Amino acid sequence: PGSTAGGIKTTTVGLLTLQSIATLKGQRDTAFGRRRFKEENIFRALTLVFVAFAILAAAILLLCLTQHLPANFTLEDIIFEVMAAFGTTGISMGVTPHLNLFGKLIIMALMFIGRVGIYTVMFTILNAHPKQKNYRYPEEGVLIG
Repeated sequence: PGSTAGGIKTTTVGLLTLQSIATLKGQRDTAFGRRRFKEENIFRALTLVFVAFAILAAAILLLCLTQHLPANFTLEDIIFEVMAAFGTTGISMGVTPHLNLFGKLIIMALMFIGRVGIYTVMFTILNAHPKQKNYRYPEEGVLIG
C-alpha cells in the first residue's frame, strides 16, 4: 500500500496471517502466489506489530491514569481515540478536547508515530545502526505453547 494512512499496513497483517497459516500447516516457508517471503520481512513485521501494540497499550494506560474525563466517557472511548490517532484516521469520539496538556501530547505523539512509521521513529530515537557481527550463537530449541 502506498496510501497516506498511518498505523500498521495491510501488507504487514497479511504477511503475519500467511506466516500463521504456514506454521499451523507445519510448513517451513511462508509463500503466496508462487513466491516465498524472506524471514527478515516476517521478523520485521512481527517486531512492528509487537512494538505497535506496546505503544498503544502504554498510551491507553497513561491516558487512563492521568486524565480526569467526564463520566460519560468510557474505556472504549479512550481506546477508540488512541487507535484513531495511531491510524491517523481523522475521526474522534470527542475525548481529545477534554484531555489535559499531557493527554493531548500523547495523542499528538501517536499521530506522529502512526504517520511517520514505527521503524523510522524507533531508529531515530534509538539511533539504531545495524551492525553485522562476525559470529553467531548456536541455535537452541524452546518449547512454545
